[in-house]
Amino acid sequence: MTTDEFIFNCKSAIFLSVKKTYLAEPQDLSLVWLSKDLQNRKATFANTVEKEDDRYWEVTYNGDKDEYYVDTYIKFSNTCVSGEQVDFLMKIYRRKEMKWIKFKTRPITEEEREERPWVDEDEQYGFDCPVPDLGQKVLVTDGQWVGVDEWDDFGGVIGLLDFNRYASGYNDLWWASIPDLPKTEGKR
Repeated sequence: MTTDEFIFNCKSAIFLSVKKTYLAEPQDLSLVWLSKDLQNRKATFANTVEKEDDRYWEVTYNGDKDEYYVDTYIKFSNTCVSGEQVDFLMKIYRRKEMKWIKFKTRPITEEEREERPWVDEDEQYGFDCPVPDLGQKVLVTDGQWVGVDEWDDFGGVIGLLDFNRYASGYNDLWWASIPDLPKTEGKR
């Protein structure tokens, strides 16, 4: 199969996978990226027709089975990050200035329990690790993803603002201070 034949076949596979509900013609697709490895190929395509969302498609061709797998994506965001900002963050990582701290919980003492009688029994724990300052926004990770959260006081229960979204609990989480980005000319 030639590259031109592969591109045409991908456009046809996309057209068939969306059941003609989104595209008027296979020609409404524009090739973005293409790769070939032995008998297998992969390509991504953008929509050239104005629509409310920014869909794009990834087509994988399995040469052993003569099958096309079509994945449909909708662009969530397009964020510009300057090379200067990336370089700055890489310098922090290289110098190990950014320190990830593992949350470590412990049962609270009897004295701490008396200070917080209104706190539910299952939320009665303390921390055996450095913790962020109250109101501090921090990076949080479980090793698979990184998010931003805030350390706060909720009527005597101190912890992450969005703690309920972490199914694993504190003992599987790490936190780090958010580094200050360098100032760029003309921006504050």
